[in-house]
Amino acid sequence: MISGIENYKNQKEIELLNTAIKNLENTLYTANHSSSPNLIAIAKLEILKSQLEIKKNNLEEALSSSHYSMGELTFKENELLSIAPKNVELNKEQELHQISATNYDIAIARLDEEKSQKDITLAKKSFLEDVNVTGVYYFRSKQYYNYDMFSIALSIPLPIYGKQAKLVEQKKKESLAFKSEVKNTKNKTHHLALKLLKKLETLQKNLEALNKIVGQNEKIAQIYALDLKSSGDYNAYYNAFNDKINIQITQLETLSALNSAYLSLQNLKGLE
Repeated sequence: MISGIENYKNQKEIELLNTAIKNLENTLYTANHSSSPNLIAIAKLEILKSQLEIKKNNLEEALSSSHYSMGELTFKENELLSIAPKNVELNKEQELHQISATNYDIAIARLDEEKSQKDITLAKKSFLEDVNVTGVYYFRSKQYYNYDMFSIALSIPLPIYGKQAKLVEQKKKESLAFKSEVKNTKNKTHHLALKLLKKLETLQKNLEALNKIVGQNEKIAQIYALDLKSSGDYNAYYNAFNDKINIQITQLETLSALNSAYLSLQNLKGLE
């Protein structure tokens, strides 16, 4: 799913870049056919267009390498960048408690520890071997004997206590190692969870700021675009357009990172 988020983000960036490149082509046509072309501004717009085309080509190559194409994503596309709840606020203690209870790695480590405890019990039982009682009945001919016979045999194995003691000691050491592994796995998982929680908090704040900037940049770029016919200030338009595209790409990347981090946190809980 995380790779799906990345691929969908790349697809949306490609759509954004295609629109931007088309707008630049129209602007360049107008600039080149003006009565007094600003050659420096035109050159800067040409460079920007080439830079956007390179970025688009790299994104298309990334999609192709990951075995996805533009129209073949199998996820519900409108949901891939909205997996994380809006304005997500997570309680750190609750998240860590749930992870401790449901994380796969922690659960496996606990099962290994429980098995090691049972191994200790079995090793201790080996001190007391099974006692065998055997009974035999002898039927004898009346012609020679006036009675039959019955015998009982009692077998009590004598354990080699040094060997058994070493086995118990070995199992205890193994149990301590498994117990330590539970603690290490839990600490490692909690550390990763705390990093993801901090990352989610930072990305959420960044996204809120970016959402405001995107709207303002869009207005500025529109104003300069409308003023081009009268002012011919292509340098100002170039700066505004460049800022607009960069901030929109940053917004998409931040949104993608936010949803990937949230999904990683859910995976730590054992949720798919």
